[in-house]
Amino acid sequence: MTRISLHAPEFPEGLTWLGTSAPLKLKALRGSVVILDFWTFCCINCMHVLTMLRDLEEAHRDDPLVVIGVHSAKFRAERDPERVRDAMKRYGVRHPVVVDEGMSIWQSYAIRAWPSLVFIRPDGAIAGIAPGEPAAEELNEVVQGLLMEARFEKTLTGAPTSRARDPEPSTEALSFPGKVVSLPEGGLLVSDSGHHRLLLLEDDGRVRTTIGSGEPGLKDGPSSSARFSRPQGLVTDGKTLYVADTGNHALRAVDLATLAVTTLAGDGTLGRQPPSGFRPALEVRLRSPWDLALVHDYLLVAMAGAHQIWLYLPDEKAIAVLAGAGPESIDDGSFAQATFSQPTGLAVSGSSVYVADSETSAVRAMDVDARTVRTLVGKGLFDFGDEDGPPARARLQHVQAVSFGPHGVLVADTYNDKIKKVDVGTGRVETWYAGKGDLALAEPGGLCQLPNGDVVVADTNHHRLLLIQEDGRTASVLSIREAARAPSRAQLPAVRVTPEPDEVGAGTAQLHLVLTPPQDLDLVGSAPLDIQVSVTSGHGVISIQGDAEPLDASGSDSALVQVSLQVTPAAEATDAEVRVRVGTMICAPGDIAACWPVDCEYRIPLKVNARASSRAIVARLPLPRPEGALT
Repeated sequence: MTRISLHAPEFPEGLTWLGTSAPLKLKALRGSVVILDFWTFCCINCMHVLTMLRDLEEAHRDDPLVVIGVHSAKFRAERDPERVRDAMKRYGVRHPVVVDEGMSIWQSYAIRAWPSLVFIRPDGAIAGIAPGEPAAEELNEVVQGLLMEARFEKTLTGAPTSRARDPEPSTEALSFPGKVVSLPEGGLLVSDSGHHRLLLLEDDGRVRTTIGSGEPGLKDGPSSSARFSRPQGLVTDGKTLYVADTGNHALRAVDLATLAVTTLAGDGTLGRQPPSGFRPALEVRLRSPWDLALVHDYLLVAMAGAHQIWLYLPDEKAIAVLAGAGPESIDDGSFAQATFSQPTGLAVSGSSVYVADSETSAVRAMDVDARTVRTLVGKGLFDFGDEDGPPARARLQHVQAVSFGPHGVLVADTYNDKIKKVDVGTGRVETWYAGKGDLALAEPGGLCQLPNGDVVVADTNHHRLLLIQEDGRTASVLSIREAARAPSRAQLPAVRVTPEPDEVGAGTAQLHLVLTPPQDLDLVGSAPLDIQVSVTSGHGVISIQGDAEPLDASGSDSALVQVSLQVTPAAEATDAEVRVRVGTMICAPGDIAACWPVDCEYRIPLKVNARASSRAIVARLPLPRPEGALT
């Protein structure tokens, strides 16, 4: 951090303020430590700092610490206060933000890079300026030092800052959708980034499956309880769905038969350095993986925060840098020599991989066999616009997605709110879709081409999917119809399995539970199966020995579970009841199975009779049809 002994310049009048009821003045904040965060919402390093600042504000909520965002736009589209407001919602910014129109605040503080942090002491003096992305530990040490210094000097007189609450969860079906991909068997997968989940949709927009609880976090397990954080890129080989879990800096996998979620790479912590050579993937920290592509037997990762393309080997569970020297630039050449600038989109055609290189507003082409990179369109970090034509004249503005299909290469020209077509031979650019009115786009972040030539676009800031007909002129909103969630366990009534109780004598008896799915639905052998058995009545006469033991869960017709009962002799017949709680997944048949969680309870009546012989008791448990499942 550069140390300075100047008083902080005051904010100019007449600027737009967001996240506060009135413009702020530094003079009124005397007595508090103030941090100015110079950012622009396109910048991946700025996104990283926003997360650090959010954690910092939470850790110091009882201290007079004030964070103010100064949004100094790089791209023309970023000057719009409404777009800045959307970015604040997307990234959970709760502190006030001033829209630095004309870069006046930027210039008064002599800022030279995004992001930059300015630290202001409680007496109004600038303590220092830190350009670039700091380590979270270093940032916290600086703030702790300023607070300690101010307490010693008795200048820390401000009150703890009242911070805005998180916005209410979106009631829209989608919230800032990121990427969308089509499935060979039909249907769509979309990363519902603002809701921290994934949706598997029918072609008509009906929700087939929801993957993820909707709560942000890094948690593996069944789809109903697994957690993601602002997921983006998706790709599937038909059995496994790979997910770029951007907010968690992780690579995740979803078993499409069971919908169980596992972590392949990353630990939820922002990485600082790329790996040197191949490393065990779970030992490597990632930097905002944004999109994915399958080539041959391996997975490519657009590592936006590292300005590189990484390579993940599923069989070896190893990860390495494939292409990109590291600096943020636009150099062609070999994989080792080439440079990228925040790659956020990947598309594959044979051995060619097309890259949406967002910060240079460029489209790049990688030849994975020749191990070379070339630029189709794009010039540099500050060369952008909205111009069609040959590559020498064409300009895009922060492209975030690319797709290959019947139309060749289409790109989401994100900040121009358009879809552009790029000729891979000549680099010529032409506008393919520029909707108007209600069908205009708002920062599209993903797109995919269907076999019939139609195109589905993740219209990110409109929180919707747009279906564009193959002519590029007709479009409609794809209505997302949510599938009803399975009711919770407490809401499900207990079901008595047999009208007449089975008799059981003293000693040990085996209770065989036969779980049968509804007609036309399956039990999948690898699905999680949670069986809890307890005695509801007849305590002291009958007890459960050990845990329920699945004997056969491999068939689709039924699953067999064995429970050992210990029965105490009774002088006369005694009624008892065993309660069975079942949690599992029921799936529709098919290569890409639609699965639903089932959580239900049964009560099995028994009669303990000293004259009866101990035997095996069979109870058939018909599993209910999940709400939202096809009939």
